[in-house]
Formats: sequence, C-alpha cells, structure tokens
Amino acid sequence: MTTQKHKRRRFRPTIRLTVVTIFVLATVLTAALAVGLQYYFSRNMATKEAISRFDGLAAGAGDFIKGIDSQATQTTRLLASYPGLVKNQWVRPQVRSLFAEFMSANPMFYSIYLGFDNNDFYELHLFVIS
Repeated sequence: MTTQKHKRRRFRPTIRLTVVTIFVLATVLTAALAVGLQYYFSRNMATKEAISRFDGLAAGAGDFIKGIDSQATQTTRLLASYPGLVKNQWVRPQVRSLFAEFMSANPMFYSIYLGFDNNDFYELHLFVIS
C-alpha cells in the first residue's frame, strides 16, 4: 500500500472569474437600487395623487351638502311665510297636496314635518314605488 499525500491546493480565482463576479454583483446591486427607487417614488406619487383626488372629492361633497342645506333653509323660510297653512294647531287639507307637489318637484326632499307648540307634529312622506 502506498500512501498518497494529497496536496491541498489553495483556491485562486482567475481574472475571468473575478471580472464576471464583479460584473454580476454590480448588475444585481444596480437592479436592486433601481427597483427600490422606482417603488419608493411610485408609491410616493400614487399617495400624493390619491390625496389630491380625495381632497377634490371632499370639497365637491362639501359644496353639494352646503347647497342642500341652503335649499332646505330657503324652503323652510318659504313655507314658514305662509300663515294660512295651519289654523288653530290643525293643518288645512290643501296643505297635503301642496307639500306632495313640492316634494315631487324637489326629489331631495322625501318628507316634510310641521311642529306645533304643544309638541304635536304633522308629517308627510313621499313614497316612490319603483
């Protein structure tokens, strides 16, 4: 039996392996940096756009609600200026048709209430059957 001595060879990279490894690492690092920056700036831009759209939507909704409130206030003042609607804490029969016609012309209003000093109230609902 012969004993063979194994020489331990130390690993020595070649120039070709070194260049290819550096090229791959640089490419991976550049790609990772580019994807990261793209994600960050895209997310930032999308967030700003969403906030801008929601602000516009909120402003439009606020204006719409202010318009409804203004219309309701004007309607209340208009109806309050007719003292003949109520006589001795009783609602006249013509009032029902007047209120129904008003609500049919203004679809934002689905009911009208008249309150009295003795805590009674008169209520008229507009029911629409589809």
